Amino acid sequence: DHTEARKRVDTLLEQVLQSKPTIPDFHDSAPKPEILNGLLEELVEIDQFYAVLVIREYETILSTLNKSGDEIVAFQQLLKPYSCSAFKQLGSIANIILDEYGWPGEAIGPKASHNLWLLFQHQDEHIEWQKKALRHMYTKLQSGHVSKSDYAYLFDRVAVNEGGLQRYGTQLESCGIKPVEDEERLDERRATMSLPPIAEYLASTINCRGHSSQTQ
Repeated sequence: DHTEARKRVDTLLEQVLQSKPTIPDFHDSAPKPEILNGLLEELVEIDQFYAVLVIREYETILSTLNKSGDEIVAFQQLLKPYSCSAFKQLGSIANIILDEYGWPGEAIGPKASHNLWLLFQHQDEHIEWQKKALRHMYTKLQSGHVSKSDYAYLFDRVAVNEGGLQRYGTQLESCGIKPVEDEERLDERRATMSLPPIAEYLASTINCRGHSSQTQ
């Protein structure tokens, strides 16, 4: 029954939204440097709430909704405006931090760099933000203040979002990788960015077992 199905979807959405975290407001001024590490940790927790909610609680959702997938799709569609709004707010704060302090260096530490990267990685609706972050990351790459694998993931994300070929094979679809340049030398390029061989990477995901575990 369509009415009952919609009730189940609405009930689950209500439960999710009741537990959603509050996003800090920094529209008037940049956060103080001494709170950056803690703030970025908090922002990433919020990011992950939306980015992995359906994936990590997949079995719970399947037990609540019908296994044909119709209700799951409906739930995802209803959740999307909330997740897109949250990602945009998180991206705005990430941009404020980037404009005020540049990319985190040695003084703030590698965890801050990784957390800031993750916030930009999920800005698919704002490719210019991703490209700006990528430029900043590139300047820190050789000094070791940016993870090579983080840079590779964002590089590929931007390439795919612009309709191009990815370079390092980090972005997946179904049980494989999205189109990649010079596929024969893919593992060579992955090695230079501290990434495992593509076969090992694919084997480590859930994609080939029916779901995707990729949150990056």
